[in-house]
Amino acid sequence: MESCIDAGAGWDWEDWKEHRDEMLAGASPAARELLLGLLDGPPAGVYVEGRDDRPWLDPAA
Repeated sequence: MESCIDAGAGWDWEDWKEHRDEMLAGASPAARELLLGLLDGPPAGVYVEGRDDRPWLDPAA
């Protein structure tokens, strides 16, 4: 499985959350742990539209 962790320009918050959740749901337990670390401040995240400083990860993650 290949996924993009770069949250750069072109993403809006709702689409990014859906993408993030799909990546996490499809990952093995070891990959999920790695992804959680990477997604808690993804590269170029400042460009995601509509995030309004909400946490990168769902508290239930």
